Amino acid sequence: MNNEEAENSVIALKSTVTIRGSRKVAVNPGSSAMALFSIDTKDPTELTMIGQHVDTMGDIPRKNNIACLGNSGAQAGIACFSMNYRQGLKPLSEFPIVFSLNQTTQPVGPFNTFSHVFFNQDETMLFTTVKGGPIKKTTGFLSMLPAQKGGIGTQGIRSSTPGTQALFGTTIPDFNNILAKDAAFGVGAATASTNGTPAIVHKTTIGSQSATCWAAVSPMRKTAFVTDIGMDNLVEVDWPVVRFSRIHH
Repeated sequence: MNNEEAENSVIALKSTVTIRGSRKVAVNPGSSAMALFSIDTKDPTELTMIGQHVDTMGDIPRKNNIACLGNSGAQAGIACFSMNYRQGLKPLSEFPIVFSLNQTTQPVGPFNTFSHVFFNQDETMLFTTVKGGPIKKTTGFLSMLPAQKGGIGTQGIRSSTPGTQALFGTTIPDFNNILAKDAAFGVGAATASTNGTPAIVHKTTIGSQSATCWAAVSPMRKTAFVTDIGMDNLVEVDWPVVRFSRIHH
């Protein structure tokens, strides 16, 4: 440690490392690369790269064997790759699915960047949350693209969720029900129907928050744990009604 301030992180996206079974996909934003690894079942600290790393163009469904990620720079978009457990990752298309984020390379965040790229539980839809921001007066939105075995459709739905502004990390604990974190107020539960009308059904304002960003759901406890970049607290809320439960220090 040299007591110097850390450089701004370009990772304003959840799940840069994602594990499914004995496979792991990892993104390296410093070199704009992504790689697929196998995990030794007897020694999980032993990782072996499968094939070679690829240029980024993540969430990993088991059924469709597709890995997708978001690039938040000047050439912003969602890129998807097929996962071959012998040869590694291969691009599904020559060009990414374009998102107009009005960004630069390196991106200036965390606002107006991708937050999370993830599949619903039956892996028929690819969801992407994008943060809006007060500086550029932009509104965040949820993107929904159809997913199939051959790839991801380019024609989908982009809809702003009423009551949200800066959507950060998200997860789908139940079928098409999304736990969403918003730096503007705290945490909420939203429904994500295929007709393009996502809506907040439960909302909790975390009064002491600085910027609520990431969370994970515990199905056994029926609660969600929420983190804040400006505080050293772990806030626990009930799920799926999203009521404040307790703070862990």
